Amino acid sequence: MRSQRMVNTGRQASFQMSCSLAPLLAVIGGLLSYGMWLAWLGLAYAVGFIAASRLYCAWRRRGEAHRPVVAFFHPYCNAGGGGERVLWCAIRALQKRYPEASIVVYGGEAGVSSTEIAHRRFGISIQLPVSIVHLCLRSLLSPTLYPRFTLLGQALGSLPVVAEAVFRRPPDIFVDSTGHAFGLPLAFALSGACTACYVHYPTVTTEMVEAVASGILAHNNAEVVAQSAVLTRLKLIYYRAFAQAYGLAGSAATIVMANSSWTQAHLATLWSGAVPPRLVFPPCDVASFLDLPLERPREMGWQDGNERVEIVSIGQFRPEKNHELQLRAFRYFLDGLGPLQYNNVTLVLIGGCRGPEDEKRLGSLRALVVSLDLTNHVDFQVNVDFSTLRQLLAGASVGLHTMWNEHFGIGVVECMAAGAIVLAHNSGGPRLDIVLSDDDDDDVDEEENEMSEGSIHGERCSQGQITSVVHEADLIRQEGFKQRENTGGSMFKSTDGFGLGESTHVQGPRKMRTSISRGPTGFLASDEQSFASALARIFNLTRAERMSLRRRARRRALRFSDDCFETTFLEAFSQLMEP
Repeated sequence: MRSQRMVNTGRQASFQMSCSLAPLLAVIGGLLSYGMWLAWLGLAYAVGFIAASRLYCAWRRRGEAHRPVVAFFHPYCNAGGGGERVLWCAIRALQKRYPEASIVVYGGEAGVSSTEIAHRRFGISIQLPVSIVHLCLRSLLSPTLYPRFTLLGQALGSLPVVAEAVFRRPPDIFVDSTGHAFGLPLAFALSGACTACYVHYPTVTTEMVEAVASGILAHNNAEVVAQSAVLTRLKLIYYRAFAQAYGLAGSAATIVMANSSWTQAHLATLWSGAVPPRLVFPPCDVASFLDLPLERPREMGWQDGNERVEIVSIGQFRPEKNHELQLRAFRYFLDGLGPLQYNNVTLVLIGGCRGPEDEKRLGSLRALVVSLDLTNHVDFQVNVDFSTLRQLLAGASVGLHTMWNEHFGIGVVECMAAGAIVLAHNSGGPRLDIVLSDDDDDDVDEEENEMSEGSIHGERCSQGQITSVVHEADLIRQEGFKQRENTGGSMFKSTDGFGLGESTHVQGPRKMRTSISRGPTGFLASDEQSFASALARIFNLTRAERMSLRRRARRRALRFSDDCFETTFLEAFSQLMEP
């Protein structure tokens, strides 16, 4: 009897609890039902909007059915960087091959013509006018709007800008040439256009994630995050989620072009669902430097204190270029010089300022020069024209480049073509593609065949240029690169792997190589001490060693010419133009 009473009591309590939960369950069920209706309504609205957008774009394109519209998304097309040179060289190549195509550029200042930009900035002559569509929402791409979560802010900010571009001038082929991959699926959805991209630098990389995980201070990892385990964990979650979304966005591209082996390897990892990225080296204006003499007469009298030598650096004054490392390494190098050489070395920093942020950064660099007691040894050359750049490179003994994981390094190639011995950071494009030894005879023969055809800068070289360059290639084979055994008088002992006979291995998509061997194209370093040591080694080379190195470096620079870019770019792009 007692047990029966307990059972009845339990049933009554359960019934009362279920009655009390019934309203809550009803509310939850109503919310779920309402949420599902909202989801269906949102989906229907999205489908309807996309359908209406495609009809609108098709209606806008009705008068150009016979002329495919190739549109480049490049909001800052009038800037003077390497990415802009890629843009205008690509346009020139398309106009040569497909004159019937209508070329459009999304971006640029209002009232500026394409001919003026291409010729004034880069000396590039385009055959037909290009339509520049000014974007009113371009300011949404500025990183200054997103002091926190910059990657996410710029990715989301690019969406309305891409939508504006597509509606202003609907494309048949939409090409992202500035790294805004999140606009690719949107452009396809709104207009039905084929999509392509030329990637200079992945928005997020495995090195960026590793830097955060390791607590390393970097331009993308502030000190407050690096010193906090909780913030580091949260940022890792943010980076990894963003990388997944970035990969999904990239998979919308029909054709993917990468500007270096380093970028290509990262895209192959990050964009696993996309088409395999094709390697298309950016165009470098090497032809403009081939007539500069390789000999630097002032180097002969420098050891005795009778002449002054110059080390140049080419790069915009942005944080990732790491000019601070250049100044500190230069200070370390000067401390090892004797009194005769100390007062006869100048570091020339050549760069551009895009706005107030860059101007502020330039001011901090000037302050660092004063604090390091380098006032009489450092010269800033800001926003110089091409003739001044050419003049500065003509007298430079060394070209210095310190950016970690530089995606390619056009400035490095220009230094090689001009005859300045390159000293670059042991990472990224300079390590994998530019500053390396080429022991493959097939590659050597191929390069010489290209030179004999005169394929430089999209035009034929004079017979004198061809003979001169091929003659230099013959001299390289005959001389080789003799290891300097006697280092007497050397200002630094090479203990960091940058000696003439020591190996610095390259890891990446290419086979293992060494930075210094039979025929190097330059030097690689990674920190203040190794950069300073490499500078000392360069200035202690014999005249014959320097000339041999410069000849080989100039010959290798030819593989990054405008002509080579046009060939590889058109090979990739022909899949869209000639399906």
